[in-house]
Amino acid sequence: MAQYIRKAVLINTYRAISFATLSVNKLIRPAALRTIESLSQVIATKESEESSTKDKIITTLRSSIGSALDATSKYTDTSLTYISQSLTSNQRELEERLAKDFNVEFSGWLLSAENLTVMEKILQSFAGALMKIQGISSYQAFQYLILFTDLQKIARTYAPEMVYGIDTKKLIEPLPELQRQEIERIREDAHYHLLFATAVYGRPNRVDFIIQGNGPETWEQNFLKGVKLQTEDLIHACWKSFTYKPVFAFARDSSVKKFVLSIRGTRSILDFLTDIDAEYFNISLRRDPKGKLYLKVHHTSHMDLHLKQKISAMVPIINFEEESRVNTELEEEKVESHQLHGVENKSAKNMLEDEELYRGWIHAGMFTAALSVFHEVKPTVEKTFANPEYKDYQFSISGHSLGGGISTILTLLFLVYPPSTIENPSERIIGYSYGTAAVLSKEFFPLLKDNLISVVNETDLVPRLSAGSVRDTLDVIRALDLCEQKEPGVTKTIVSYALKEDEKSQANRPQSLKKTLELFNIIKKENMNSVKLLPQGRIFLMTKQFVENKGIAFVEVKDCEFFNQLIFSRDLFINHLPKSYEVSMQLCRAL
Repeated sequence: MAQYIRKAVLINTYRAISFATLSVNKLIRPAALRTIESLSQVIATKESEESSTKDKIITTLRSSIGSALDATSKYTDTSLTYISQSLTSNQRELEERLAKDFNVEFSGWLLSAENLTVMEKILQSFAGALMKIQGISSYQAFQYLILFTDLQKIARTYAPEMVYGIDTKKLIEPLPELQRQEIERIREDAHYHLLFATAVYGRPNRVDFIIQGNGPETWEQNFLKGVKLQTEDLIHACWKSFTYKPVFAFARDSSVKKFVLSIRGTRSILDFLTDIDAEYFNISLRRDPKGKLYLKVHHTSHMDLHLKQKISAMVPIINFEEESRVNTELEEEKVESHQLHGVENKSAKNMLEDEELYRGWIHAGMFTAALSVFHEVKPTVEKTFANPEYKDYQFSISGHSLGGGISTILTLLFLVYPPSTIENPSERIIGYSYGTAAVLSKEFFPLLKDNLISVVNETDLVPRLSAGSVRDTLDVIRALDLCEQKEPGVTKTIVSYALKEDEKSQANRPQSLKKTLELFNIIKKENMNSVKLLPQGRIFLMTKQFVENKGIAFVEVKDCEFFNQLIFSRDLFINHLPKSYEVSMQLCRAL
């Protein structure tokens, strides 16, 4: 055992060295050089400094930082990658032997071979994204981001349809009484399920980046206390998170005839790795000639062999076909045909081949995590609902943030592959997602209308955040840099006049407003066209932005592209906290 541990330490030491050196080559070197340029700009703004002093400072910075970086340049990316791959293979072999001989579990270890591979992949994606703003210093990029925030603020105030894509006045139109009562009932149900989404965090005021709380007993007690249930009501739970597998709890509430599967949001580094594995899989919902629904994954170009093997082992219903473009298919034991919203029933006699019903994009990390939970929980759900006592119970899935995104995908999985013991699954399975991570593209929006409630708190960043929105932001920074190079200072001057309301600025303000809105519209059309992932199902916004002196409104947003753009505001992070959702849910009401 001791020799295995020594070998593991040795492998990880070499692995860390190669990983760090590769990181320096790809990220730290250009970042350091950009920092030097930023510092030179800051120094240049201090008029009291003599020119010779400035030059001396900049030269010293270049010399000290540059010499340290040059020490790594003798290693090529190719050789470092080869070393890293070799060490990965050795570490995996060692972990397998430890697991077999001593029953040591490495999947929850931060520095496991799998997690280090995920980190390397994310690093490469991050480095590739930063290429969009290569040549722009971090100081300049930050200034352009502030400038765009001001542009967006003006557009939100004077032309909100440019930002949100809809006429926001329609959000607050008075509803017929019956429709208002329906939305108020949905709000009450959403409030109930929010308790499960927040209680599964255990101790919400603490973030566990290294350790996983105080043990299963503490997590369980805190969860049951939060949802006001007893120990015997907890059917199944996992209180330790892994990469691609979150903490979750499956519980019974007999007082309302519900079983609720609660998925925890991000609370550890391993959860964070699932979050930022943010590339897209291309998937479709299909129907075979016998009328059975299934999901198909069409293209996973970045998915490494080990991850394919992991998913295959974790969820046996997946088969991988070896093609030039990786083609994977979810296959399930045959189930009775059932109807989903937006899926027209057709006679099998009229179908000679598989029919594609929907096709779009899905978040890679959260899809993998949802499959993991689905594989573990589905047998328990089937066994539970086999009891005749529960034939009238509803099956709900609830989560916040990362948990909300996984809940969205789990709702889809349980509807496409429903437990055989749940009758009328499309009427008894429903998901509730709060501050959901964006996990599906707009093509799937009609699919979950009857089976998923998504709640967003005002300007919450997370439902608007995906790899596409990050690419858009980098494109905007590049576009503003080009504007600045063409006409230095003009854009900033126009925006500053549009923002000011003092008497001196009033003469220029109308024209500045017009030019600012025109500029925002051009930037949006030319630089914000990446494919984005968006909230799904029936989406409800808790807002006071569009309501004058009426408190917090609970309004339905009928187009998911309302969340197509990152909203930069001072409370974009605060609005995402579980506590903020609890407070807003208590205060909001249907109009």
